[in-house]
Amino acid sequence: MGLLKLSATAAAGLVAVAASTAASAAITPPATWTPPATVPSFLTFVPPRVGAISVDLGATIIDGKVIAPPVHVLMPEVKMPAFTWARPAPS
Repeated sequence: MGLLKLSATAAAGLVAVAASTAASAAITPPATWTPPATVPSFLTFVPPRVGAISVDLGATIIDGKVIAPPVHVLMPEVKMPAFTWARPAPS
């Protein structure tokens, strides 16, 4: 009796999966894509800006002797200009 209920439940599940698969297959996206009419003729990219980075390394001391003195490293801010270019003409 339990096996019969299990088979009926499995069959109902298969029917539901088949129905949803058939429904999704019926929906098709458009064959061609057309850009909107308001596409700008120039595109601009503003690269990210990186602020200053500094690192402090302490002295290296072995057996009470300074092997390497402390070091301060500073990398200044990096900033690139924005890039602007014309959009290619549609073909």
